Amino acid sequence: MSRRRSRKPKIAHAPRHNHAGPCKVLTFAQMRATFPPNVQTAVYQTYRLKPPCLLCDQPCYRVGVFIPTDPQAYGIPPGWRGGCVYSLCLTCLRLPDLMDRIEALLWQGWG
Repeated sequence: MSRRRSRKPKIAHAPRHNHAGPCKVLTFAQMRATFPPNVQTAVYQTYRLKPPCLLCDQPCYRVGVFIPTDPQAYGIPPGWRGGCVYSLCLTCLRLPDLMDRIEALLWQGWG
């Protein structure tokens, strides 16, 4: 009898300016309870397609979601509910300045 490890997918979620830790890991159930439907769909598609890491193009290990807490700071209209979904490799997921790198890459040209 083989022992299987539970392989529940996880989502790396990082709201803007919440740099207390590298990221907050959510299960799909938690994601469904907190993310807008358009972001949920993007997360599922990203997990299915497994694009390369946003930062280094290595294979996907986790899916990340960047949801700005102040979208108007980037010129996004009031009432907008969404975020940016991306892949991360295991190496980049462990970077101490992960959120700063992601934020700089995703929002370059907006400021």
